[in-house]
Amino acid sequence: MYVFPEYYQDRKDLLWIHFDAKELISQKGYARGSNSITTGKDLGQWKFLAPLEISEEVAHEWGDYEGMGARIAEKVGGIVKGIKEGAGIIGAGKGAFNTIKNKKGFDPIAIAKTAAVTAAGHDIEKQKVDTAFTYQGTRRRTFSFNFQVAYMPGDKDVYESIHRPLQELKKYSCPQVDGDIIGIKFPAIFKLYSYPSQMLRVNHAALKGVQITWKAPYIGGYACHGDVLLTFTDIEPLYRKSFESGGIIKTSESTSKRGGIGGV
Repeated sequence: MYVFPEYYQDRKDLLWIHFDAKELISQKGYARGSNSITTGKDLGQWKFLAPLEISEEVAHEWGDYEGMGARIAEKVGGIVKGIKEGAGIIGAGKGAFNTIKNKKGFDPIAIAKTAAVTAAGHDIEKQKVDTAFTYQGTRRRTFSFNFQVAYMPGDKDVYESIHRPLQELKKYSCPQVDGDIIGIKFPAIFKLYSYPSQMLRVNHAALKGVQITWKAPYIGGYACHGDVLLTFTDIEPLYRKSFESGGIIKTSESTSKRGGIGGV
């Protein structure tokens, strides 16, 4: 297990955020149910002192209903609009002809002006189809963690304390190839949870982003501290039954009855 910071790793009075990586063996085409994801061996564990802020987003998609009746109404409206605009264009042609007829010589600028005025003279069709505003789906929850890591007295060397653990975390967020021309192994999936409280618990999450900003001073060619932004997305779909009476989120594997920002 990699611990940030190692100096406080035995402090049980502090809130810690754990990320446990597992091998993702397979996924079903459907997302519901406890058998939709098959995991394998453990790949690594990371333990961070809880940051000042943990961001969780629950978002839903709503939009205009696109039923057959609404599409037919829109088509009819489009036809009516086309007929009236066509009449305007015919009128513009007649106006241009009369301009040529009543004037000696050919004045393209005057003809163009007459055609434009005549074509624009028809009334704009006042039609609008108001359809129902309906629920279309729920996005997967996303979690963002902004940690600060630093080399502290009593730690191992700078590379082993903060750089190597983060290199491993980045590595497992990527897929793996084993010489196959097109085949890959999936990136790892992560279990997210807090300790000692169960404020956070997500059984299957994808690590979608690792952003590290290293900062001076440098020891042995390695930065001594930095900011780490980790972005995870819950793989499992979210439904009302996922919430317990206390507003906590759980998954099929969870038996938690406590409160928090995301106990799944």
